[in-house]
Amino acid sequence: MNEDYKESDIYKKLSASDKKTMDIIMANLGNGSMWKQGWKSSGAPESIRGKSYHGSNNLLLTLVSMELGYSDNRWVTFNQMKKEGWTFKTDDEGKSMGKGKGVPISFFELRDRETKQPFDRSVLDGMSADEKEDYMHENVYPLRKTYIVFNGDIIDGIPEKEVSETAIDETARNERVERLLEYWNNNEAKILYGGSMAYYSPSKDEIHLPKRNDFYNYGEFYSTALHETSHSTGHEKRLNRDMSGKFGSANYAMEELRAEIASMFLCQEFGVPMDESHIQNNSAYVNSWYETIKENPTVLFAAISDADKMSKYITAKEKTIQVTESKEEQPVTEEKSEEFIRPSEIAARAVPKPADMTGRGVKSLMNMEDWELVEKAKDSPGGDVFMRLFNGGTLFNDEEKDERSLLSRILMLGADKEQTARIFRASGQYRDEKPNAHYALLMRQSADFVADIKKNGTTAKPKTTPKARSGANAKT
Repeated sequence: MNEDYKESDIYKKLSASDKKTMDIIMANLGNGSMWKQGWKSSGAPESIRGKSYHGSNNLLLTLVSMELGYSDNRWVTFNQMKKEGWTFKTDDEGKSMGKGKGVPISFFELRDRETKQPFDRSVLDGMSADEKEDYMHENVYPLRKTYIVFNGDIIDGIPEKEVSETAIDETARNERVERLLEYWNNNEAKILYGGSMAYYSPSKDEIHLPKRNDFYNYGEFYSTALHETSHSTGHEKRLNRDMSGKFGSANYAMEELRAEIASMFLCQEFGVPMDESHIQNNSAYVNSWYETIKENPTVLFAAISDADKMSKYITAKEKTIQVTESKEEQPVTEEKSEEFIRPSEIAARAVPKPADMTGRGVKSLMNMEDWELVEKAKDSPGGDVFMRLFNGGTLFNDEEKDERSLLSRILMLGADKEQTARIFRASGQYRDEKPNAHYALLMRQSADFVADIKKNGTTAKPKTTPKARSGANAKT
């Protein structure tokens, strides 16, 4: 394969992980397909603690798994291996199978331009959206951090991978896609069946698919449907991409590249196999993709970023379906009471409003150490309670008690105040409208509470917090 693209200035400036991604994709395209044939996915790549990788990290680890035929979708750093007492397997000649098999993955951590320290998001409290954008642009920069990870297939001592029920039950797996397609047809873009072509019409906001029995199998139908659904996210009322490219144009080919990568992400998420027919269906665009990426490698990574947004948009919609179904399934019970309760007391007993997790949650954590700690909490005794609080749920039906409980639990895991604050701000317990002084006081009380427990073994309740002031001068 011609590798003269490696001589370009743009390629030379790429990170190690981006170079490896591009090298594998260019090799695959040179062989006539985006993906390598004869490989079966075992799910989206994830860390040893179950944290899924996204975007370019997902794509790179998937490509490496295809290239080397890995069947395990778990990845681990050398330090994690060492901590667990695991070692690399050896081949027939007694040589380590880990040599040269490390894969670089990248994460970005936001840093303050002045202090060079991790960015404290609390400084944005009280700012308008425009002010936040201006401040971030002027005072914050992303710092790329690279880690080397190894696949579970070459590690000796790693626990056998647990197979979830959905990974065994093909019907349950397909049902997820069915629910999504039904939702999409009723609430997003109409899905019309018939004819011999699969395509999305931006002008009519319609997805056209052949009849189901025209496909060779369910896998081909679902992967095609997810591909066209990915295209439909470009409509102006969704992600609003430029969809003006005509068939055969460079813009059209690049939209196909976005949808191809997005559908791969979605097939992983929904457990849909990428069979040979799906792999071959992108052959019409291979030459265009190869030449365009060769000329300008940044096009590839822009497409990966767009594909990540497309797949996240669709999976977010699926979560709304799950929430709706969960609410519908909950039984409604009525209890008669002879006790008179004042309306003000009823209001005081009300369950706090569900948290808005937009831009929050584990995925919003920019520091790998923070991810590790949350995963550690999840796997620890009482992990279900921790995650309920972290995701904005209530334990006490009292906002302040829930806030203090989560802060204390984070501190108990060994986090310092700075890390605790970062993780807490990513949780559903943190509320932008509350003054910083409120959380600073809760932090001090929680830290004292945890220190007493560790020193004396006492479980005395921390002191309650006086009501924080509200108004223009409440922020500190």
